[in-house]
Amino acid sequence: MRGYTRPQFDDSGDLEVRQGRHPVIEGHSAIGERFVPNDLFLNRATQAILVLTGPNMGGKSTYLRQTASS
Repeated sequence: MRGYTRPQFDDSGDLEVRQGRHPVIEGHSAIGERFVPNDLFLNRATQAILVLTGPNMGGKSTYLRQTASS
């Protein structure tokens, strides 16, 4: 298939996504268009907040949605 994996949960409080993709957007991409996977790491001690900036249509909402569904 597309190589999706299930999330693994533990009590560490860390959120780590490697090569995160958005299945809906990836599935609706035009032939030949490539969805660029994104990494994310948040934890309680040193990486507790993430600030996303950029132009409109820059993929910020996609990044947030794929993280929320992880």
